[in-house]
Amino acid sequence: MTYLDEQGRPEPPLAADETATLLGFLEYQRATLAWKCAGLDAAGLRATVGASSMTLGGLLKHLAYVEDLWFSAAAEHSRPASAPAPDKISSMTMPSASGTTTWSTASRSPPRCGNSRSWRSAALRTRAVTQ
Repeated sequence: MTYLDEQGRPEPPLAADETATLLGFLEYQRATLAWKCAGLDAAGLRATVGASSMTLGGLLKHLAYVEDLWFSAAAEHSRPASAPAPDKISSMTMPSASGTTTWSTASRSPPRCGNSRSWRSAALRTRAVTQ
């Protein structure tokens, strides 16, 4: 049974194997980001704190890219040759060598149909690979 905290985040398992523990903590972190971004409009997703240029919208876009990159690469090694390749983020600008592209383009993505949806879709693809 999964215990949810007061924000609805699943508590990672206290005693489990390495894979279950890793996936439990990943789900907890995903739920934390979803909680922090819930209800934000475009201005909220573009807001920065202090001297940082990081935004929650940029973080959503970055994590969508990372989820697809890492887990699609892992799936490429384990999927049957006849299976179609996992969906890549074709509609998203890939990071530049400096790693700033996902952050700078995030402010131009509408919150309801952009970064949040891309991140949630990437998380669903990851869950499908890890089941």
